[in-house]
Amino acid sequence: MKASKFLSLNFQDILKGFVVSMIAPFLYGLIGYLDAGTIPTMAEIKPMAIIALSAGLSYLLKNWLTNNQGQILKKEPKNT
Repeated sequence: MKASKFLSLNFQDILKGFVVSMIAPFLYGLIGYLDAGTIPTMAEIKPMAIIALSAGLSYLLKNWLTNNQGQILKKEPKNT
């Protein structure tokens, strides 16, 4: 897989950001409620959604600030 360039995102970045932001926090929160024998209400789902969105945006921001060599806050290396 080709990494995206500094200050850009590709489709794989967005797809992985979605996976990170939606699956992990919701499953973690949902498992807690199901272990307790309850189903979460909409009021209880809202904090899980905020955490999920924050995780996804953090991942996308990290990828946006990383060059295709995996270096954070560094421009693309020149091809010689």
